[in-house]
Amino acid sequence: MPTVTCCQCGKDFHAPPSKAKRNIRNYCSKKCQSTKPIMTCEQCGKKYETQRAWIRQSKHHFCSMKCKGLWYRGKRLYTFTPEHKQLFREIQLAKTELNEWRRNHLKKLHEARIGMTLEEVCGPERAAAIKEQKRQAWLGDKNPAYGSKQSGKKNHNWKGGKSFQPYDSAFNEQLKQLIRKRDGYECKLCGMTQEEHITTANARLTIHHIDYDKQNSIPSNLICLCRDCNSRANSNRNYHKRLFTAYIAGIDMHQLIPVQSRLKGL
Repeated sequence: MPTVTCCQCGKDFHAPPSKAKRNIRNYCSKKCQSTKPIMTCEQCGKKYETQRAWIRQSKHHFCSMKCKGLWYRGKRLYTFTPEHKQLFREIQLAKTELNEWRRNHLKKLHEARIGMTLEEVCGPERAAAIKEQKRQAWLGDKNPAYGSKQSGKKNHNWKGGKSFQPYDSAFNEQLKQLIRKRDGYECKLCGMTQEEHITTANARLTIHHIDYDKQNSIPSNLICLCRDCNSRANSNRNYHKRLFTAYIAGIDMHQLIPVQSRLKGL
C-alpha cells in the first residue's frame, strides 16, 4: 500500500491506493481528523483554533472581527476627505430622489391604465404574444389540474358523480321556455337579459335546479340564470339554495341584506 503523510501530525502511514491517488487531506487517525488547526492572528499574534474550511477560504486569518478591521484599516491605500463624504451624501440623495420619482411615475401610469384592455396598453401584437405565453405556461403537466390530479373523487367539488346522472324527462325545451318567460327573460341573480346573454355567450339563458336534484323538475324548483351565475351557484350551495327558495316564495332577493353584500362580489 502507498505511504502518505498525515496533514495534522506529519506522521507517515499506509493508505489505500484510492485515497493516495486523490488530491485530498489524509489523516492517520480520527483524533487527528477531529483536531482543530491552530492559527496565528496576523494582527495581534494570538494563537487560536479555527475550522479547516475557513483556512482555505481566505489568505489572511484573524482571531476576531476587531483584529480583522484593524488590519484592513492599516492596509487602506486612501483616506476619505470631507469632500469625498459630501460627494457620497449627494449621490445617496440623488438615488433616493430617483427612486421616489420612479414610484410616483409607476403609480400615475397604473392609474392611467385602469379600465384599459391589454390591447390598448401593449398593442395587438404584444398583447397576443403575452396571452400566448400565459397559455403555454398552463399546458400539459404545467397545469395543476392536468390529467387525474383533480379529477373525479380528488376534486374538492366532488358530489358523488351527480353530473353524470340524466335529467328528468319533464325537463325539456318547453319547460325551459316557460321558466324563462316566468322570470322575465333575465338572470335572477345578476340581471342579465336574454338578448345580452345571446350576444355574449351565443346561447339562451340556462335553467337551474334549486335543490340540485336533476329528477325534480317542477317549476317551483327551477330558476332562470345566466351561464356564469349558473356555474357560480355550484359553489356555496346551501347559500344559493336559500336565496333561490326565497325568490320562489315571493321575496325579492335584492332586498335581502345578505344578498346585497353577496352581489357586490359578483
